Amino acid sequence: IVIEEAAPRLYHLRITGNTTGTYVMEEQSNDGAGIFVSHGAPILVDVLLSGNEIPTDWCTSENGDGAGIYAHRGAHLFLHAATLQGNQAGTSPGEERGCKGGNGGGIFLRSSFLFLRGGILQGNNAGSSFTTYEAAEGGDGGAISAENAWIEIVDTLFQNNQAGRGGTGIIEAGYGYPGASGGNGGAMALRNCQVLVEQSRFERNRTGDGGSAGLASTGDTDDSGDGGAGGAIFASGGTLEIRTSSITENSTGKGGTSGMVQGDFGDVVPAYVGHGGDGAGIYLHAGHAILRNLILSDNRTGVGGTLYSYSDFFCETYSVGDGARGGNGGGIALFESTAELENLTLFRNQTGRGGKGGSLYSDCVEDPYLPGEPYGDVYAGDGGPGGEGAGLYLSGGSISIRNVTMTQNVTGPGGAGGTFSGEAMGHDGQPGPQGSGGGLSGYAASFTYNHAWGNLPDDYSG
Repeated sequence: IVIEEAAPRLYHLRITGNTTGTYVMEEQSNDGAGIFVSHGAPILVDVLLSGNEIPTDWCTSENGDGAGIYAHRGAHLFLHAATLQGNQAGTSPGEERGCKGGNGGGIFLRSSFLFLRGGILQGNNAGSSFTTYEAAEGGDGGAISAENAWIEIVDTLFQNNQAGRGGTGIIEAGYGYPGASGGNGGAMALRNCQVLVEQSRFERNRTGDGGSAGLASTGDTDDSGDGGAGGAIFASGGTLEIRTSSITENSTGKGGTSGMVQGDFGDVVPAYVGHGGDGAGIYLHAGHAILRNLILSDNRTGVGGTLYSYSDFFCETYSVGDGARGGNGGGIALFESTAELENLTLFRNQTGRGGKGGSLYSDCVEDPYLPGEPYGDVYAGDGGPGGEGAGLYLSGGSISIRNVTMTQNVTGPGGAGGTFSGEAMGHDGQPGPQGSGGGLSGYAASFTYNHAWGNLPDDYSG
């Protein structure tokens, strides 16, 4: 259905199994497989959008947004008792260039309004990005992705939605290419939006895993991607107000694995390893949040990426990398934001464990520059630290916390150290530390009438 500059009332519709067309000359997929709205104001009552999908033949910078509904140019959407289920935004076909996964498996909004009441958004997926020369990020917002939008949501269930997986770097003619980050916002990804959510539930939504790097044999480093942030809700900028709702069993993606590269002169260079995604319940960066009367329980951030094992053949310079940290903020992660938190329960949330350090093999028993002298001690990589702030993680900004209960939240353990093997004089890496701040990690500007007990390894840190 295409709605342009019109305000139809649509009742009791079933819109299922549709796909968009493609622009053949531009090699680009269209948006909005179910409903496409441009500067319109439809009212949808008791409407099912299910199994709609963006095809994956081509893409340019993105790969088809809003498989269920795509709205832009000041559209106003009014949805009552609507169900969006099993819709799939565009997924990269794995061409020889970066191709980001499509955003908004259920709904995509740009400069538009959404009023959603009594809805069910279940099993929708943003697009993933697979192996390409220049891997791109996974799509944001398994259920809803919005930019510069105004959103009001009441009495709605978000369940089992997922953001897209980051692309994996490949090896071509001996060169490794970097992986890309996983998509943000398992249920909702919001950029510069004004959002109100009331009496709603977010259950078992997940962000995308970071893409792993291609392991090269040349001097190029090959990094991996971070896990996506915001297991239930990701917000960057704007205002996010949530009242009388529950956020349970959501998770963020794991960091991508990475490798070592052999330099032109035999030096072994570590590559960046992706960390686990932050904010398993809620992630906010550079915005303002008002959170009241919420329960956040059993949410978990992603594990840190692990370094590949590596064998050195040239006996020159050893530099083995460490594993990455687990994701911070099992319940909530706030970065450079202002926030008012009141009457919250943060219960049994967890942060991810650190990634394993890089292992090392070497049979260099003699210093290549000093014949007859033993080669100096070499070490495998250390494990990454577990994620911090199992209940609440704060970094910068100004936060008011009042009547918040944090209990039985647990930070992730550190990753195992890498192992050393071979004839050289060497040592295993050290295990990483457990994350700090079982209840809260960071600093709060105002902290009144709060309760914290039974969090591991400690209630407060920072």
